[in-house]
Amino acid sequence: MIIISTNSPRHKKFFQGQSMKMTFKSISKLSLLAKFTIVSFIITAVIGISLGWVIQQQMVQNELEHASKEAADHVITIMDWSEPHFVDNQLRNFSI
Repeated sequence: MIIISTNSPRHKKFFQGQSMKMTFKSISKLSLLAKFTIVSFIITAVIGISLGWVIQQQMVQNELEHASKEAADHVITIMDWSEPHFVDNQLRNFSI
């Protein structure tokens, strides 16, 4: 069991916002290469997440279109089998 004491000076600084100030000070002390690396990583992560989200949305849209066309084909097949005269040209040319 780990017990964390909130009375330590370190925790008091964190809860008073001193930790953020120390973090920004420590970042400003980094070399230019380290700053560039951090910024490059953040930009790469944002681009990767954005592209992943866009590709996922496109895949979902394609699957929904495929499923709707397949369902329309099933309906046409069932209707052709039961009542061929009931199938309309609009249903045969169904598109989203």
